[in-house]
Amino acid sequence: MFWLIFICLILLFTYLGKDNFTTSNKYIIFGGRLGLSVVLSYVVAYSAHNYVDNEVYIAFYESLRNENLSFSEFNLNIFSERLYMFEPGFRLLSIIIYRFGLGNIGYLFIIALLTNILFVNLMYRFKYPIFIIISFVTSGLYFQECNLVRQMLAVAIFCYSLRFIKEN
Repeated sequence: MFWLIFICLILLFTYLGKDNFTTSNKYIIFGGRLGLSVVLSYVVAYSAHNYVDNEVYIAFYESLRNENLSFSEFNLNIFSERLYMFEPGFRLLSIIIYRFGLGNIGYLFIIALLTNILFVNLMYRFKYPIFIIISFVTSGLYFQECNLVRQMLAVAIFCYSLRFIKEN
């Protein structure tokens, strides 16, 4: 039943996110795309216990509690001398999310939300976004997002930035 509701919500938000409405209301388009990103991120965040790599990300996030994370005494050693050798940008994003006081699921949800917002905006640049979104969800790429959190965020940033490289 969950997956049926999941697919219906994806189809609804995909339809609302289209640019060719008769009214072409930008708030409906924004809401549809954001809603689609939230639905996709929900599954990634709340199924964290099913994926092996998420245990490492959660352990890293919980290790931030033992660090001195005050921005006035920010120490650059947090980026290099740790058990978890992640990219500096990902570490900084994790620290910022930690400063908001979110739990483990909230942490994974925010990372997945950022990734999915970039992917969804990328998908709507093509002529038939509904087919691209359905193929994204039904292929292994979406479920790889559950396991490869950092890498999928990097791929989403790269793919989204290609538009700006192409324009120049």
